[in-house]
Amino acid sequence: DDIIIALGGGMVGDLAGFVAATFLRGMFWVQVPTSLVAMVDASIGGKVGVNHPEGKNLIGAFYQPNLVLADCQTLTTLPQRELISGWAEVIKHGMILDEEFVQFLESNVNRLTKLEPKLLARAIAHSAAIKAQVVNQDEKEREGKRTILNYGHTIAHGLEAATQYKRFLHGEAVAIGMMGAAKLSQRLGLLPSAAVERQQALLQKFALWRKRRLSFILGLLRYR
Repeated sequence: DDIIIALGGGMVGDLAGFVAATFLRGMFWVQVPTSLVAMVDASIGGKVGVNHPEGKNLIGAFYQPNLVLADCQTLTTLPQRELISGWAEVIKHGMILDEEFVQFLESNVNRLTKLEPKLLARAIAHSAAIKAQVVNQDEKEREGKRTILNYGHTIAHGLEAATQYKRFLHGEAVAIGMMGAAKLSQRLGLLPSAAVERQQALLQKFALWRKRRLSFILGLLRYR
């Protein structure tokens, strides 16, 4: 009859969920995310686990929480850098599936970054709903549909691992990964330059993007 309550950011939720999935082969647990990344991404989808020296989230399980309860007021307690980082996942959800949501973000940057309560709640709820919609179609990534949620994460996970999770917050790495993926798609003729520029402009508006030399990224990702 015991319940694990994960009160905190994504790392707290991942660890608590992994414990809930493995202790006595599964127990009730509740997610109470207090960071933006956790509210719109980490607390939704049932992926729980811990990092390993060989890579991120290598040890884990799929285990859905019994309840997710997000209080937007907790975001006012976050350091500014942590808050900014969270917008990367919100933007990602719009970019992969919802052009109208991208328009909403573009039109309300100032109000959202000032944490205007009603608008903030709307953005978080919609972003979370986009992810939930994808997860419902392919919970355990067996049909390939859920992989769309990994947009930007191939490069991001490489950056995080290469820098021993000390240099970038997750959203910062995702923003770099999104631009890397977009520019690669453009070079392959799969994405028009206007879409790449639009994404970059939106990331810049949320203070998530600044120009970096290619050598900077390659230096971090060089085989070690």
